[in-house]
Amino acid sequence: MTSQEIVEEFQQLEQKLATLSARAEEEESTYSELEGQVHELNEKLVLTRREVADLKRLLMEKRAEFIKAEYDVAFQAREEAAARLAEAISQVLAELDLYAQAQQALAALHGGPDARAEPELATQSWERLVNAVGQRINELFEDELVETASRSQRPSAIRELPEHLREAARERTRARRRSRFSA
Repeated sequence: MTSQEIVEEFQQLEQKLATLSARAEEEESTYSELEGQVHELNEKLVLTRREVADLKRLLMEKRAEFIKAEYDVAFQAREEAAARLAEAISQVLAELDLYAQAQQALAALHGGPDARAEPELATQSWERLVNAVGQRINELFEDELVETASRSQRPSAIRELPEHLREAARERTRARRRSRFSA
C-alpha cells in the first residue's frame, strides 16, 4: 500500500468518524428530547391517575349520598303512610264501636228479622278488610319465616320452607354475605 493510498484511507476514516460523530450527537439530542417528553408524559400520567382516583372517590360519595337520599325519601314516605294508616285504623275502630252500638240498639228494639242481618255494604267492607289484613299478616309471617331460615345455621332450614319462599331465603342469605364482604 502506498503512502497516498494510506492518506486517502485515513481521510475516508476521518470523514466517516465525523459523520458518525455528528449522527451520534444528533441521536443523543433526540434521545434527550424524548427523555424529556417521557418525563413530562409521566408527570401528566401521575396527575391524571390522581384525578381519576379523586373522581372515583367523589363518584362513590355521590352514589352513597344518592342512595341515602332515596332511602330517606322512601323512609319518610313509609312513616307518613304509617301515620295515615294508624289514623285510619283508629277511625275504623271508632266506627266499629259506633256500628256495634247501633246494632245493639236495633236488636234491643226487637226489630224484625232484618235487625240481626248485616247490611250488604258492611258485609262487603268486612270481607275486604279481613282479606287485606289477612294478606298483610301472611306477608309478615312469610317474611319472618324467610328471615329466620336465611339466618339459621341449620343447612336444612331453607329446604324446609314452602317452595315459594326458598328462593327469597337464598337471595337474602347471598345479600347478607355480599354486605359482609363489601363492608
